[in-house]
Amino acid sequence: MASSKKPLKFEPEVVVFRDPAKRKLESTKKPFKKNEKFQKQNKSSAKGKNNKPDFSFSKAKFEVQKLSLGAYKGAEKRQAMISYLVELGAQPPKVKRCENYKLLTARKRTEKEKKEKDKRNENINREEQLKKLITKADHSIKQYNKILRKKKKRNKQKKQKH
Repeated sequence: MASSKKPLKFEPEVVVFRDPAKRKLESTKKPFKKNEKFQKQNKSSAKGKNNKPDFSFSKAKFEVQKLSLGAYKGAEKRQAMISYLVELGAQPPKVKRCENYKLLTARKRTEKEKKEKDKRNENINREEQLKKLITKADHSIKQYNKILRKKKKRNKQKKQKH
């Protein structure tokens, strides 16, 4: 058989499926007009309005900062870029510390022990402070009782004299 094509006796029927949901979206879309902005500007200038270019100091500030980034080199440039992006609203990068696992666990263990030791010292200090307060309170109560006894003695002596 040769590679010649035989004419088909009938044409195949082509069926195109159009999704109804997409049809609704296409009908709601506004057709794009070329030079729409240009036409609006021409209309406004024809009306006699003053066309002042929009100028904002914040945009100008960021433009100047962006231009000044070229003056830095190396690590300073990275830091300047990070600070610039943070001012624009980006989140600052997380600080990743690469550390040997054994050293990391040892450091965490020592930190944990230090915290526990501090807690124990705080508890001991609290107990000592409470003991001091109790002894002061006992001392002041004893002095108060002494004063009361002296007053009672004076009152008795005054009554005996009368």
